[in-house]
Amino acid sequence: MHINYENILNYLFTFNTFVFLFNIIIFIFWKKILLYLDTYDLENKNEENKKTSENIEMQNKFLKLLNIIIFVFYFLSLFLNIEIINNLIKILVVIIFLFFINRFLIRLITKIYWEKIEVNWEEIIKKWYKTKVFSIIWTFFIIIIWIYIIIEILWFENWLTNWWFIWWLLAFLWFTAPVWATDMFSSILILHSNRIDMWDVIKFELYWREIIWFIKFINLSEVVIVDLVYNNIIIIRPSELKNMKILNLSIDISLKRNKNIMQIINANIDYKITLEQMKNLFNYTFELIKKENEELFNKYFIENSQDVKIKEFWDYAINYQLIYKIKSPFYIIEANRFLNEYLQKSQIKFWITFDTPILINTNK
Repeated sequence: MHINYENILNYLFTFNTFVFLFNIIIFIFWKKILLYLDTYDLENKNEENKKTSENIEMQNKFLKLLNIIIFVFYFLSLFLNIEIINNLIKILVVIIFLFFINRFLIRLITKIYWEKIEVNWEEIIKKWYKTKVFSIIWTFFIIIIWIYIIIEILWFENWLTNWWFIWWLLAFLWFTAPVWATDMFSSILILHSNRIDMWDVIKFELYWREIIWFIKFINLSEVVIVDLVYNNIIIIRPSELKNMKILNLSIDISLKRNKNIMQIINANIDYKITLEQMKNLFNYTFELIKKENEELFNKYFIENSQDVKIKEFWDYAINYQLIYKIKSPFYIIEANRFLNEYLQKSQIKFWITFDTPILINTNK
């Protein structure tokens, strides 16, 4: 068998030489590269360290296998001028290269869409559902790019040069867009805006009544919400949520978590009752709650947050606002019902009723 050494030397200084050197570097430094690209150092090391180590070890074995296959194909290509071997080398290198890019951008996404939690007096970054959603979106695009490159490398190249294929693909995307595109982009905008988040309590009006929900889950196709009054799960489309006029009770004006939720009870009280009497009644209510049920008081209410204000003077009554604060928007329904029980007791003690006064005086 005659070996053409000139061809081998020329081959050594082609693109495959770069592939070979690149493969050697990767083969030597796989462990360090995987550790750098992984997000274990940002997350909870105590709880997830074992799982992360197993993950990295599996990735390490798989990618070392790819390395060995590339080495074998490389040496075969030195002696056998077979196009399919060169194509396989390119495909495997593309897999490794896109894997690097994917892992790097997932790490970057984790840093952007993070949630800080405190574990053992140490602040760490925890993966959140936004990280998972945007990671899935990016991985999807990586797969599309990989498929495109495979088509270019292998025998499917003619498909991309035929206009009919491109027109068919565009037509398919155009006609199916109303099904997937509206919700997908609405979901991305919602997640990226930071104005609505998972576990946020929202309020909006529907058919002239206020509804209070909390958002349990958001993905690219649906939003799962729970009615705080009836505790029922409702599933809506992301585009529906985006078009709603809602009040987010979980965040304040600076888009930070709201821990002091103001609540107002409107009461129409007879003109015979003074502001001072109303304040005494309301203060007594909170003192009674703390005395009889301190555990629920500490759970629901913020101490010394209660106050009474006059909102309007009407022809037949004064519209008072009974103001108090609760610790979480999730307690809006429960805290209000609990408070109403004690307000009823206070009305009996102070001889002040919250019923609407009669406009016409019947006493003659």
